[in-house]
Amino acid sequence: MILFYFVILFSAVPNHPWFGYEHHGFNLIKVVGLLCVFYALFHLTLQGRFPVFFATWPSRLFALLIFLACLSYALKGSVQDPSSSRTALTIYMEYFTLFLITVAIVDSSERLRYSLYAFIGAFAFGSLYTLREFQNAGFAVGYRPGFVVLDGNYFSAAALLAIPLAYSLARVRRAPWERCFCVASLGITVLAVVVIASRGGFIGLCASILFLLIHSKHRAGVALLAFALIPILIYAPSSPIHRILNPDYGDQASTRIHLIVWKEGLNLVAAHPISGIGLGTFWSTIERQNLFGSNRGLLAHNTYLEYAAELGVLGLLVYLGILISTYRLLELVKQKATAVEDMFSYAAATGIQAGIPGFVVAAFFFSAEYEKPLWIMLSLSICLLNVTHSKYAAKQKAESLHSTGLVRARLKTA
Repeated sequence: MILFYFVILFSAVPNHPWFGYEHHGFNLIKVVGLLCVFYALFHLTLQGRFPVFFATWPSRLFALLIFLACLSYALKGSVQDPSSSRTALTIYMEYFTLFLITVAIVDSSERLRYSLYAFIGAFAFGSLYTLREFQNAGFAVGYRPGFVVLDGNYFSAAALLAIPLAYSLARVRRAPWERCFCVASLGITVLAVVVIASRGGFIGLCASILFLLIHSKHRAGVALLAFALIPILIYAPSSPIHRILNPDYGDQASTRIHLIVWKEGLNLVAAHPISGIGLGTFWSTIERQNLFGSNRGLLAHNTYLEYAAELGVLGLLVYLGILISTYRLLELVKQKATAVEDMFSYAAATGIQAGIPGFVVAAFFFSAEYEKPLWIMLSLSICLLNVTHSKYAAKQKAESLHSTGLVRARLKTA
């Protein structure tokens, strides 16, 4: 399992020089991922049974999304990711393999718990690098760190999946080290999100906090956390509040680029509403139009627009269906967790649920089509349901046997 925890860690620091550096097309991330495939096969062989991979709607819709990606690639081709040696289809297949691995090996309460802690810790680890980079820059006003995490906007949005989860698990009464770990990770990650100064990430964070205020059983703690953020946002040398209230030339240029690309993206959707323009071709299509007088690839800066443009309106609906069905799945987890008095699973489901609206809002301002942490969390949500359902089924069976025993005893007495 340690290999799988490293896979989660790598997802938060994809540009780390130790892990992401490629030599002859291979790097440590790919090697560990391949070893995880072999471990999953070995684990399934020892178990002597295969899990039902597609018993939930999120998994079925994810499989449908993979099918649409393959179909788009077959009919319209794809282009190579400008930042790596992988194609868009290769990335999709990697994420699908990761989904299968996760569901196969995260099959117990202990493995699930440590996987969730690994996810929280991965973003705390990336945040430490981000804060260190900010320190090396002399805490310069307006400086936005994010080299190791590849891009600050992407990291901020993905961190919104970890921040509410860390808060929710910190409220569970477990071993002191677990609660301390969650609290420390929460503080470090929030600070990193502040200094990265992603405007979309900040709006997403507000959405997650609002969700917790409405749905959490500990509203006072959420309100206290929100109020503690206010002076940090105001007085930090770099923060999203500064960029929103006092945008500099770069911020204004970024806004203009977003608007231009969104307009062209909508034109592409209108021209190709059914089949889309093809998987992974948005940046090259915009590039050929030479809108900015330079030959550079551009993403859609909007996840939903990118899905609609590349895979058609159906691709967008499938993606939205994945997010909505995952949220509803977590509601089922909370019901079953309440029935078996599993407060850890209940808190985990609440934390993941709170992260979804934050990510959904932030994804409106950047392209999250290839955001690995989202697919990891999707897979872990399905594992959370499987583990909680096993406990629920065991309790139902025990109650049934107990009831049967009482009936037999009464019959004997009669």
